[in-house]
Amino acid sequence: MPETILFAAALMGLSATLVVIHLRAWRKRDHGGLTDEDYLFFRGQFQRRLLTSGLIGVIGLAMLGHFWTLDLRSATILWLGVLSLVGGVLLLALLDWLASRRFVQRHLVEHAQLRQRLLAEAKELRERHRREGMK
Repeated sequence: MPETILFAAALMGLSATLVVIHLRAWRKRDHGGLTDEDYLFFRGQFQRRLLTSGLIGVIGLAMLGHFWTLDLRSATILWLGVLSLVGGVLLLALLDWLASRRFVQRHLVEHAQLRQRLLAEAKELRERHRREGMK
């Protein structure tokens, strides 16, 4: 039983720490230099991570509810709720991973396209400089 209390307290402490970290990071971020699409991604990421961090604390609190359950039915409902919350955290983590992956992929494609344009422009400038140097 003391292990359950310690684990629940650790989850609540972790949750509070993560919430503070996410809030500070969001406030520090320069949102002015972002495109609308990038801003929407980062806002969604912040919301997903804040919700996930909060749910971790709720899981810790729900685990403490075990000490007040008097019968098997209540305990079963409580632990099914805890498992549902854990599933919600995992789902949010998966959604965050997928959104981040899509965001990075899009920027990698844009970077590759820009690099190709710059290489073509550099080649054209070298050719022009070579031709003008021959005159």
